[in-house]
Amino acid sequence: MLLGSKSETLTVQKHVVRKGGVCTDLYTQKWLQPVTRGEIKDIIFQIPNDKAPSPDGYSSKFFKDTWDIVGDDITDAVMDFFTSGRSIMENILVFQDIIRLYSRSAVSPRCLLKIDLQKAYDTVEWVFLEQMMVALNFPKQFIGWIMQCVTTASYSLTLNGDMFDDLLLFCKGDAHSIMVILRTFSTFSKSSGLKLSKGKSNAYFNGVRESLKAEIMQDCKPLIEKIVNKIRGLGTRKLSYARRLILVKAVLKTYHNYWASMFILPNGVLARIQSICRNFLWDGGVDYIRTPLVAWDKICKPKLEGGLGLKDDIIWNKAVVGKLIWWITTKTDHLWVKWVHHTYLRNTDWDTYTPSSDASWYWRKLCQVRAHMDSAYRQNVWMVQKGREYTIAKGYEFLRNKNAKVSWDKFVWNNLTIPKHSIIAWLYHHNALNTQEKLQRLGITGENTCFICGAGVETADHLFFECVYSTQVIIRGGEWLEINIPCTNITDWRTRMMGSTKRQALLNATINACMYHLWRTRNHCKFEFQLERPSKVATNIKGELSLWFLSLMKTGKSIDRDWIQRICGRID
Repeated sequence: MLLGSKSETLTVQKHVVRKGGVCTDLYTQKWLQPVTRGEIKDIIFQIPNDKAPSPDGYSSKFFKDTWDIVGDDITDAVMDFFTSGRSIMENILVFQDIIRLYSRSAVSPRCLLKIDLQKAYDTVEWVFLEQMMVALNFPKQFIGWIMQCVTTASYSLTLNGDMFDDLLLFCKGDAHSIMVILRTFSTFSKSSGLKLSKGKSNAYFNGVRESLKAEIMQDCKPLIEKIVNKIRGLGTRKLSYARRLILVKAVLKTYHNYWASMFILPNGVLARIQSICRNFLWDGGVDYIRTPLVAWDKICKPKLEGGLGLKDDIIWNKAVVGKLIWWITTKTDHLWVKWVHHTYLRNTDWDTYTPSSDASWYWRKLCQVRAHMDSAYRQNVWMVQKGREYTIAKGYEFLRNKNAKVSWDKFVWNNLTIPKHSIIAWLYHHNALNTQEKLQRLGITGENTCFICGAGVETADHLFFECVYSTQVIIRGGEWLEINIPCTNITDWRTRMMGSTKRQALLNATINACMYHLWRTRNHCKFEFQLERPSKVATNIKGELSLWFLSLMKTGKSIDRDWIQRICGRID
């Protein structure tokens, strides 16, 4: 069982446990308050539509649209337990300051034991769980709920792929104190079933390595290794750019975002993360020796500014840490804020504070970020905005460089266009497709003739709108949409309004589909020496779009239903 098993253990000593904090009547009342079905629905409907528990899981939009069908089942499945209070982030921030003191030479002997718990998630004993909850004065009903869960089902408790299985124990740096700690842990181990993993546990006596920055760099290696291992385990080289983009946002960035919430990551680490994500996007692997089709700084712009909507890792890291600065500025009631005021800001004005040279590395870096955001804090930018509170999104917008809006973003990015089609259209607008003309200009090839027609220079405009072969495909697409006038370039296509903006959106989706399939056809011709008839390509386009448009109708998307049903009935 993932939450433990039943075996012989030592009995938990209640009188020892109750020397520390126990559950008060106030929390007992809160834990036993019933959660209403309406509250559960409200929480689920607050989740953004594009969020899902995994890359291949159902999005929250699916559950919202089908709530009348699945709502009762979901509500019944929701566990009415909620946690609040101090986060793991605050523990780590305080730990960084404590460990800094170990590097000083004129300090009393001290020791830090980092104990890794062997398979913590599946060795904890059920009896120990129950006895500890009783000793901590948890409500009887609450204990019953927990024990019902752990003894009748299997669970895996993780955070970004990591099990919570580390203990940090501090003591005096002498043999007696260390032995007391180890004996205490031995008793704990016999009671709980949790065992020490000797190979992963460490002892630090009177300090750490000299350079804390180097230590952080060393500590960040697992982050990079996790991302690399995730990529190698995905097997994604055959996925489209659009699917890889989703994985970059949903999977790879998750690892980075968690670490970035607690550290100003070194630039070298951030550069490596960006390199891995860039290589994965363009090639599906960790390494990519060719020049990327579009520079990373352009990719990290919002879509309305011509990017793919990814966040710049360096700026995002500063924006996330900006939340910590906001806590200090507003004197939020957090353990870490109290620690900072006690350790660094005693009788000091935060607005004019300058860190000392012996301050911890992370604290000095945090103060540097504050300098970047100082004008916003001084002018109360966050307070005058809606919500009157700092958010990471607001901080990111404040820090990033703004760019002019492009004129084509709505043509490329709309809900009616199939995502993989949007990526090719996006590359077209950046002049980033490796056409023969571009490859010749870069000195990669000596030929620039169109592979399909052999009668013109293969530019993107020629391939999509001027080539005899492409023109036949586009004419059939226009006829399918009930446009009888052939257009010779993308501007002609997109300026031909058809009576409603809804139909214009469908037209944009069709243009993007034509571009995608023509580029695919061109590559088959170049690399596999195969060329399908224009009518066959047009039929494939119409078939794919018909399925897509009809699926959108089922989700209640606002489109011209009668027109869609009519044209989707004419595929051949």
